[in-house]
Amino acid sequence: MGREIVDKESPNKPGKRSRLWRQEEVQNTLKYDEGTNAVQGIVLDLLNIKDMQLSPQAFKKMYSLRSLKFYDFGISFYFYGTYNSKVHFPNGLSDLFGNLRSLIWLGCPLTALPSNFNPKNLVELNLRRSNLERLWDGIMVYIF
Repeated sequence: MGREIVDKESPNKPGKRSRLWRQEEVQNTLKYDEGTNAVQGIVLDLLNIKDMQLSPQAFKKMYSLRSLKFYDFGISFYFYGTYNSKVHFPNGLSDLFGNLRSLIWLGCPLTALPSNFNPKNLVELNLRRSNLERLWDGIMVYIF
C-alpha cells in the first residue's frame, strides 16, 4: 500500500517522489541528476545492475535524503572477499547532506566521504568492503 501511495506522488517524475526503490528509476534519477528535495530514501539492489558512472552532483538537490542503501543481496551477508562496486564516481562525490540517518553502501568506491557530509543525524553506518581510506578530507568542526 505504501508503494502505491508513493507511486501516485509523481507518476512521471520519479526524482520528485519521496522514496525510490525500482532499479530503473533509481539509476535514471542518479545518472541524470534528476533527484529533488522530495527524495527521502533510496534503496538499490546492485545484484542485477551493470556498472553506473555517476557525476559528483548525483545527490546535489537531495537535501532531505535520510536513507541511502546500495547493497547486493546475493552476496552482502555471505561473502567476505573483496567486492568491486557497480556504482562509480570517476570525479568524486561533491554532496551528501546531514539529514542522512542511515548510510548502507556495500563496496563504496569513494576514498573519502564528501567534505560537506555532517554525520550529526547518522544512526546507522555500514560501509563493508568499501575503498574508504579516511572519512573526509580536512578538519571537520561540529557545533551540536
